[in-house]
Amino acid sequence: MLRDQIKTKRQLNQTITYLLK
Repeated sequence: MLRDQIKTKRQLNQTITYLLK
C-alpha cells in the first residue's frame, strides 16, 4: 500500500514537472 502510494506520488510529480516544462 505504501509502496503504491509512493509510486503514485512519483508519477504525479513527473506529471507536474512535465506540465511546468
